[in-house]
Amino acid sequence: YTSTDNSAFLKPYMLSDMYASYRIKRKKITIDLSAQVNNLFDEQYQVMLNRAMPLRNYRVGITMQFNEPNNKNK
Repeated sequence: YTSTDNSAFLKPYMLSDMYASYRIKRKKITIDLSAQVNNLFDEQYQVMLNRAMPLRNYRVGITMQFNEPNNKNK
């Protein structure tokens, strides 16, 4: 509600997001590739009155992890 007597309110909304990732493992390195789409269907919505929220937006990422080799002869 946006008024003290609860007579005015924001329109309801439903958002959809999508996330995908792929992991590549090698002996000395692990690489994670990821992609994300927020607000998949480009919904216009407000969380606070007269404060528009972002429309569809994207995010991509690469995470690299360097692994130490296993020395079994120790």
